[in-house]
Amino acid sequence: MGTKKQCCTCKKRFPATEEYFWPSGRNKDGFQSRCKNCHNLKEDDIAEIKVAEVLRTKSIFQERKRAGADADRLNAVIQKCLAREIDELNDLVEDHHRLELLEDAQHFSVVWANELPRSGGEFLEDENVTAG
Repeated sequence: MGTKKQCCTCKKRFPATEEYFWPSGRNKDGFQSRCKNCHNLKEDDIAEIKVAEVLRTKSIFQERKRAGADADRLNAVIQKCLAREIDELNDLVEDHHRLELLEDAQHFSVVWANELPRSGGEFLEDENVTAG
């Protein structure tokens, strides 16, 4: 298939042949810039087509802008959720660390208690302290 050419009015692509475009000596490819359908339309119809294209483009732009705002809101919600989860994980780590410290303290207090002399008198005699 030969080369394709885009109509400057309707923006559709057609084969660059006399079936779709009128001949023209002004353009390099030898054809007018408008397809035969658009060439046969009245100027008012062409203006209507162009206005419709502008409105469609504007509508697409607004939809993309709205979608971007929705994406920004969604991103903010995700960030808040992640921050909350990170805080909860940090709390869990801190709680686990506290439990480890408590277990270590209990272990050392049991070891320390086992290493104390069995009678308080021996301890007092060793220190040469009299009960009061």
